[in-house]
Amino acid sequence: MLETSKYIRKPFSIDAVQVTTDNISDIATWVDGEVRTDDVGQYVKVRVHRPLNDRQTKAYVGDWVLYAGTGYKVYTPKAFANSFEQSSEETVLIDPAAGKKPVNAVVSKDEVTHTDSVVGVVEGDVVVPKRTTKKKVTA
Repeated sequence: MLETSKYIRKPFSIDAVQVTTDNISDIATWVDGEVRTDDVGQYVKVRVHRPLNDRQTKAYVGDWVLYAGTGYKVYTPKAFANSFEQSSEETVLIDPAAGKKPVNAVVSKDEVTHTDSVVGVVEGDVVVPKRTTKKKVTA
């Protein structure tokens, strides 16, 4: 007779932000990508490690972009909701120009945070960084 045992997949944490019309340029800077337009609309072209199809490299408004140690991934809202839940009531403010590294300590959702490199406000469940200077993104 064959015996099996129950196992639980180890959890892992991610940094994620939902794409909006207001933060699409900042997300493009964060992922070192660029804002493009196609028949569907505006999107961020994201360099994804081993995408299964072209759609997995396009982050449209409403999609989620996440960083999980091995690189960036794009999730549709439905796929993101099915795969992840928020770990706490705290969010980390990230300077898009600095890559994935946080620029300050964790902040609560009710705070407006000011740092030397970025100003951010909390909108819904995400911190939306506000650019203090414009930076041209190149592919």
